[in-house]
Amino acid sequence: MKNHILSIIIVSVFIFYGLNKHAISQTKPHSEEITIIAPYQPSISDAIKIHLKPKIEADEHKLPSLNYLIVPVKLSPNFQLSPIEPIEIEEEAFKDLYKNFVRLGLGNYATPYFEFFANKLQSKKQSFGIHLKHISSTGSMKDYAFPGYSKNHIDVFAKKFTGSQTLSANAFYNRDVFHYYGFKPDDYPDTSISKNDNKQIFSTIGFTGRIQSNNIRKGNLNHNLGLKYYYFFDNYKSQEHNVFFDAKFDKNLKMFDFTDNQTLGFITEVDFYSNNDPLKTTTNAILRLKPFLETRFEQYNFYVGVDMSLMLDTVTKFHFFPNLKAEVNVVPDVLSAYAGLRGEFYKNSFKSLCENNPFIVPIFPLDYSTQKIEFYGGLTISPAKGFDVNISAGASSNDNMPFFVSDSNSIIQNKFTLDFDDVKKIWFNAEFAYQSNENLKLMLNGKYRQYTMENELKPWYTPEFKLSFAANYIYKERFIFKSEIFANSEMYAKIFEKNKMIAKKIDGMLDINLGLEYRHTKSLSGFINLNNIANSKYEKWYNYPVQGFNVLLGITYSF
Repeated sequence: MKNHILSIIIVSVFIFYGLNKHAISQTKPHSEEITIIAPYQPSISDAIKIHLKPKIEADEHKLPSLNYLIVPVKLSPNFQLSPIEPIEIEEEAFKDLYKNFVRLGLGNYATPYFEFFANKLQSKKQSFGIHLKHISSTGSMKDYAFPGYSKNHIDVFAKKFTGSQTLSANAFYNRDVFHYYGFKPDDYPDTSISKNDNKQIFSTIGFTGRIQSNNIRKGNLNHNLGLKYYYFFDNYKSQEHNVFFDAKFDKNLKMFDFTDNQTLGFITEVDFYSNNDPLKTTTNAILRLKPFLETRFEQYNFYVGVDMSLMLDTVTKFHFFPNLKAEVNVVPDVLSAYAGLRGEFYKNSFKSLCENNPFIVPIFPLDYSTQKIEFYGGLTISPAKGFDVNISAGASSNDNMPFFVSDSNSIIQNKFTLDFDDVKKIWFNAEFAYQSNENLKLMLNGKYRQYTMENELKPWYTPEFKLSFAANYIYKERFIFKSEIFANSEMYAKIFEKNKMIAKKIDGMLDINLGLEYRHTKSLSGFINLNNIANSKYEKWYNYPVQGFNVLLGITYSF
């Protein structure tokens, strides 16, 4: 069977080979040439992106658990300290200190002058001293009534230092004598007024005490408590007792993380008055509570507080004022800017008004005043070493502000009383100070005040501009030169002529004072003061001119 199949395959091959050879032999030969002319246009077929994302299989590794043991070994280094020679410090050269100091002087207008200081020498535990002062004048003033005056002062003070507190106290007595000389006797020939009829005497007896903590660590509770008392009276049986207590507590806390530190505290005050005169007796008090929070953030300082005042009188009234202040150090130690908002409620005391104008009548209305709101701001600048500038401005609204006016009940109008009015005030202050070591000190101060009155025609006896300048120069530690200049713009006085009110213009003033002191030794020196060298007879109050040019010569002695 296999032989037959093989025979068939061989025969088939030969037949296929013979037929194929016959077909080729029957085909005619053919030759053809073709030329193609055209520009070559290469092309690239579109790519097909394979959408496959590679994936790396991270091998999982486990940290081996290690166990080890440290064997402590004590090292005993052997070294030897070489001795250091101490630095020799020279003893501090203390200046000669004296327990007592006295100044004696005498001037024209029959003006004796005396001042005495006695102090305990330097001590880390306590200090004690006494101060006495007297100056008077019995000189006359052309055309005017007798203008003599006398000022006397005694002050005893002490201070105790402990590890955590400072205690201080002082007792004082003042006796000031004035005369109502503001009239010309020749203008009133039918009126006889003696020196004693024109005399006014103000006396003050009082004491103060204070306890203050010396805590400097953060987190400690700081306290500052004070008590003041005075009894003020004149020779017309007008009297005033005042007790003033104040306490301040504050503590540094860390309540917020967005500021560097915070100080939380409060101030409380009790201001008590008892007034007596031949017509009436009054008793009243003001209670104040002032909580506050003070904080610092980088170059920014913020003070947030309120003033709550309670008046206790024939009626009870409550007053609430904000007390806000913000300050930024624009350029550290060179330029700072600040702005704030505040208010205040206070009583016009008999003592403060008499000290401001000693020619006031013995009986006058005592009332309260309110600074309802005051906006203020300013700049402090230190452009160079020893040079400081402080510029500030503000605006306030005030109720019941007192102004001195001539007493219309007096024929000669040589005394003053009070008128009260609501006022809006705009103010501006500028202070310039320069100090070069201890030898040269300069101070320039300018003030501007503009008042808008509710009822009164003018802000009586309040000039718009005030200027003062002071200079002190020490030459070779022996010569001390001093100068002072005071200037005011014009102001107005409310007077009455023929029962008609008149706004009397009072010209501006310029007062120039010079002084020279020569130190003969460390304990003995002499001085001369030249006051009002322009001999200006300007008026501080209507019909009250000041003394003209006056000289005061004297010596000082320390022992």
